[in-house]
Amino acid sequence: MLLLGIFSLFLIRLYNRKELFIHSISNILLYTTFLSLVATGNTYAHYILLLYPSILTILIYILKPIKYQKLVFVIILLISPIFIKNSLDHSALHHKIQKLKTGKIKQISSYLENYLEPNETFLYLGNYHTIIYLYSKRKASNIYAYNYMLKDIIPHKFYQTIADFPPNLIVTHTEYIPQYYINYSKYQQIYYDGYFIVYALPSFISTKNRQFVNNNPLN
Repeated sequence: MLLLGIFSLFLIRLYNRKELFIHSISNILLYTTFLSLVATGNTYAHYILLLYPSILTILIYILKPIKYQKLVFVIILLISPIFIKNSLDHSALHHKIQKLKTGKIKQISSYLENYLEPNETFLYLGNYHTIIYLYSKRKASNIYAYNYMLKDIIPHKFYQTIADFPPNLIVTHTEYIPQYYINYSKYQQIYYDGYFIVYALPSFISTKNRQFVNNNPLN
């Protein structure tokens, strides 16, 4: 996408004054937006959406001088089903994965609800926003309920809050452990299902007269 802007500069002589102005603005917006995204130091995939409007305008002006525009348009129409099918396949796979994740989230949330008292809190470290707090009917242990981005944007505040107010219980995933600089040495692992991991302070566990997962619900 960045190369399209450079390539389009070779076609400047084919534009009239109005087109040249719009095209120049699009190029400036493309590269200033790109630089501002790079400056954040974050590699969130959805940031690329901010570049689309400028790229679309530039692409229009690149295709405009083509002599056989109708032929190009027909070719695009012919190959578009390939991209549509690919998108639908990815969408179906994404839906299947999300359904599986939702089931796992509801399961761990029910365990949290049964284990924690209504006034007790926990810390979730992951990228499922605040949905676990919603399903479990329990609150976050710190003021940053959705912390996945905050650990990168304001790490000093995020980690200082955890240091000042250590959570009694932490819920996370194996894949997210390296992304958070949390000292788990003072915690005890009380649950792992291959997807979620739950850590708790030994002092907090001692206040409970039940296990995190009740293997014998009749008792």
